[in-house]
Amino acid sequence: MRTRILIIGGVLVVIGLGLYVSRAYIFKFAQPAPAQTESTESETTPIVIETPETQEALTVLSPTPAFDYWVDSLDRTVYFLDLKGMLYKIAAGAAPEQLFSTGAVDIAWISAAPKGALAIVKNGYPGHEFFSIINPATKSAQFLPIGTIAASWSPDGKQVVILKRPSADDARRGIAQHLAIFTLATGKSTLVTELSMTDVLLDWKKLKEIYIGSRPAAGIPGSWWSYNLDKKTLKPITEELPGLSVAWSPDGALGLAFANETDTRKAGINVIAPDTQQGTRLNILTVPDKCGFDGTMAYCAEPLDTTPETLPDSYYQHTYTVDNILRINLKSRTVEAQLYSSGTGHTAIDAYHPTKVGNSLYFINRYDNGIYKLDLSVQ
Repeated sequence: MRTRILIIGGVLVVIGLGLYVSRAYIFKFAQPAPAQTESTESETTPIVIETPETQEALTVLSPTPAFDYWVDSLDRTVYFLDLKGMLYKIAAGAAPEQLFSTGAVDIAWISAAPKGALAIVKNGYPGHEFFSIINPATKSAQFLPIGTIAASWSPDGKQVVILKRPSADDARRGIAQHLAIFTLATGKSTLVTELSMTDVLLDWKKLKEIYIGSRPAAGIPGSWWSYNLDKKTLKPITEELPGLSVAWSPDGALGLAFANETDTRKAGINVIAPDTQQGTRLNILTVPDKCGFDGTMAYCAEPLDTTPETLPDSYYQHTYTVDNILRINLKSRTVEAQLYSSGTGHTAIDAYHPTKVGNSLYFINRYDNGIYKLDLSVQ
């Protein structure tokens, strides 16, 4: 997806061109890839490996395949939707409990609130999508306005920023799409600005700043920008890079970024700071959706054998991977420990969406779509 961001007559314009890359899982047999070319550049950060002595810390939590999950940061309860839209609850030390059918079909994406048990669920496909907020406590769903095409939680979890397509009448009159803020308590939305966008992502990390980015596609230049709610201004926070994919830290201060460079020695994860657009390359090759943040640490699943040229598309559309799990120190910009190995005799994992809560690391294993928990206290 190629994205261009312009400001014309005070209206932000983002024009996208290219393929839609779904985050839904497509199950196919793994396709072995050429071994990664070893980097010899001096700026690459070193890896210091501490191989764990035990693999017994890995357990499976979900009784049925899950599309995705989220963890209530307040009481550490795990919630997940199965592939048919049924919501489950797994409380600490308790057996999985089936809550209710959300009615969600063709699930494309789930985003948990920063605090508590709520989650946004996107259903459908481009042009026919709809969004709802799932509330496990009340066993109910609150729909976001019709026409919403992108959404992200506010830092306090009380509001949602949405991008909403114009009505047919508005479109005929040349009115652009609306960036608006939806308040959960009132069920009403407030217009922020008019935008013209196609196939972009929203990420509201800072109270007064909304990040707007390209949907990643292999080889297609993408970038991220920040929209200031007070100043009504837009500024770039990344370079324009091919296949750019970024996972932002909870406070938006750092990002883990991947771009498929033509020079494989330059490919890999970069730790970037949006305020400076400067980064440090880590000597690991993975996609940001296989990483999660926890304070000054990040946890990433790195495939044992993959190639950067076709990422991220190849990962979501074609292949399984066999991963090791690494802990990254974001202050020193180093990979400081290997926490799990998918080596001979151990459970093979293709870890997606890792989440660190307490002494546990949760993730989806794409081999069986099960929710797994890695106990870090035994490492």
